[in-house]
Order: sequence, then structure tokens, then C-alpha cells
Amino acid sequence: MMNMNKWFWILIFSVMGCSNLSAQKAEEKSKYFKVIKAISTTLYPGVQGSPIIMKVEIKLVARKKGHFLSDSFWYKGMRENVQIFRADKKIFDGNVKKGDTLILHCQVYKATWDANITPENDRIPGSPAAVAPLKYTGELLFRYNRCGKVQYFGVAKTEAGAEVYAP
Repeated sequence: MMNMNKWFWILIFSVMGCSNLSAQKAEEKSKYFKVIKAISTTLYPGVQGSPIIMKVEIKLVARKKGHFLSDSFWYKGMRENVQIFRADKKIFDGNVKKGDTLILHCQVYKATWDANITPENDRIPGSPAAVAPLKYTGELLFRYNRCGKVQYFGVAKTEAGAEVYAP
């Protein structure tokens, strides 16, 4: 009886821990960084069946010193990994100082189908469809880790960049 009681409480606390995620809200303004610019660009492939690439480049300025990592973002119902670069072209090691400028490259790949292949048989690769882990307002949500704490940030609006059509 005692062993069953122990497992009951473990289950209750784990459910409470998971439900806390849904109560978490995405930041719209961060005390750790300021979004300077967010530009979205769409690249249409020149090769039949290649995925359409939707790219968002986000330029941030660090407001505080610390350790910053970002692993995922959600955009237009898809999830992918984030690439982070320093604006000064130095290798990004996760450490930021106040005033550092970072560039986040976010790209999703919208799958297309070849006219001769039915979608049921063979799908041209694209980014996985995914629902964001929490509700947010805006066009893009990214998850980041700041000094060991996981947080979410919603980018309200992206500036429309050029549409590129490959030959």
C-alpha cells in the first residue's frame, strides 16, 4: 500500500510540472534582449519537387550579460532548429555581453509534391508540422535558454522581405 501511495504522488507532481508549461506565457518584450529587426523571406525553388524555404532573420541586441542559447522555433505551423550567429562574425559560444548583437536564422521548409508522385506514396521532405507548446500572439515563437532557465519569446510581426524565385 505504501509503494502505491508513493507512485500516486510521483504521478501527481509530474502532471503538475507538465501543466505548468501550458500556464507559461511567451514574452512579447524581454528584459534580456531587444529585437531590432525581423525580416521574412520566401524562396521558391527552381527544381520541381523541392521544398519552398521560408526564412526569418531576427536581429537582437543583448540587454544583459549572460549565457544565451536557442534551440527551436515555431512558424506557420512548423517547427525547426535555430541557428545563432554574432553580427561581428565571431563564433557564437553562447556567452553574451550587454550590447552584443546576435542574428537568429530561422528557416522552415514547406513540402511540395512532384506532379507524378501522389502525396500518399512519397513526400518531398519538409519541416515537421508542429503545434507550439504554448499560446502566443504574433508570427513566430522561439524557445531560448537564458542562464539555465527555459523561456519563450513571441515575435509579433516580421517585415516582409523579397520573394526569391530560382530559375
